[in-house]
Amino acid sequence: MKILYTTNLPSPYRVDFWNLLSRDLEVTVIFERKKALDRDDKWQNNSPKRFKEVYCKGISYGADSIISITPLKYVFDKDIDLVIVGNATSVTGIIMVMLMKMFKVKYVVEGDGAFVKEGRENLIKFWLKKTVISKALACLSTCNNHDEYYLKYGAKEDSIYRYSFSSIHEKDILSTPISLDEKRYYREKLGIKEKRTVLYIGQFIYRKGCDILVDVARKLDNDIGVIMVGGNEFSADVKEMVGKLPTNVHIYPFMKPEELKEFFLAADVFVLPTREDIWGLVVNEAMGYGVPVITTSMCNAGLELIKNDYNGMVVQSNSNSILEAIISILNKPIDIYHMMQENALESMKYATIERMVQDHRNIFSKLIDK
Repeated sequence: MKILYTTNLPSPYRVDFWNLLSRDLEVTVIFERKKALDRDDKWQNNSPKRFKEVYCKGISYGADSIISITPLKYVFDKDIDLVIVGNATSVTGIIMVMLMKMFKVKYVVEGDGAFVKEGRENLIKFWLKKTVISKALACLSTCNNHDEYYLKYGAKEDSIYRYSFSSIHEKDILSTPISLDEKRYYREKLGIKEKRTVLYIGQFIYRKGCDILVDVARKLDNDIGVIMVGGNEFSADVKEMVGKLPTNVHIYPFMKPEELKEFFLAADVFVLPTREDIWGLVVNEAMGYGVPVITTSMCNAGLELIKNDYNGMVVQSNSNSILEAIISILNKPIDIYHMMQENALESMKYATIERMVQDHRNIFSKLIDK
């Protein structure tokens, strides 16, 4: 089976996915850019590639896109069984799709997730999205909101295929949760002096709700530390909002997954106070370490993976809701808290890269049979 992917960037989790997919499929991936201007260099996945990688040449724009015709000499290759378009709304992706439609080349649309936007939409953008999505052979979806997004732009229900989305391997998931004593050991190792720890990992930007978490930290007891990993400083708009940080907030720069392990092990609860995440892979990662997760109703990973008081909590994106959820989890009896840890691990058994690969193999086989 020969599969061609087009996308914007070599995202670390997707590189792992394509490597594993390439064990028994022939995979070529065309990237618009090698790196994003708004990402730390450590974000790159430098592991050897088992798949064939191609980088576009053209006119760069924005943080991670390019205007290019490079994909055209690949998408019309008759030996390709399926073309999977992961950059369907970029200029390059739209050019490519329009030409494939003109020459009756079948294509599949895939994404990490989506939300249906409320209110009026730019008519040109709406028409472009509908043109791309409604004519796709299939639309690969991660969640309910993603399904609704495809349906809004003209996809038929029987053309939508669901797959598990993850950034963690089976081997990454702890076999059993660690005890509070072990968490204390990792806090001491990291130099964290507070008795309990709330962890956040992500960009220090408004969309991620960093200002909300800092506001929450001001209302927490001083013996609860808030660890924020992901940069050296907040974006300009957030910096104005948060002002001087309270003493229980500790900032760490961006780190690679292997560097984050001890932070996850030290954490009592993970918080992603996002205003919008079309998925939120850090939720998978935290749960893979058995950490109960608090996130918002604007995080698709939370909506798909979390059950309230079972393995975490999904709340509104405001400081009062998140504060109440943190206090609720930290105040649970040890046996109930331990059960939440176990439930988090159990929830991840079927949300791995291996499952993601298997889902894609099954979908590809069905589509090629069609």
